[in-house]
Amino acid sequence: MPGISTDLKKALAQWIFKQTAFITPPTTLFYSLHSADPGDVGTNELDVLSPGYARAELDPDPDTATNINYTNTNNIGDTLLINNASVITFPKSASLWNNGNPIPFWALWSQSTGGLFIMAGTISGDPVVVGTSGVILSVPVEHLIITIS
Repeated sequence: MPGISTDLKKALAQWIFKQTAFITPPTTLFYSLHSADPGDVGTNELDVLSPGYARAELDPDPDTATNINYTNTNNIGDTLLINNASVITFPKSASLWNNGNPIPFWALWSQSTGGLFIMAGTISGDPVVVGTSGVILSVPVEHLIITIS
């Protein structure tokens, strides 16, 4: 089930109960697309079967007073919401991605390959399908909604 990663949960628990330093925030965030639930470790990321696929990059806002790439956090009941204030753009496809099937999940990473898996979520709304080459997939402003509850 999408949500905060096992690594992030472990770092939080160690910070609270073991008084360890919390993980260093990433200087760049990378968004990945997944053919099935990424689980707690980031599995099912699109790969060589999706030519031209690579994670999309969007920098964190370095100051909590700015809203360059993300909106301020909002609480709705017990849920914390934050969404993208800038367009997130993936590289141009070289062929169809995910064999032309809908892409139902996204995830957030600390690096363009490998790195710390941070969290995952489902893609809502119309199914995301990259069915031909030359497609540039973009996530419009306020269409990536991250909820933490």
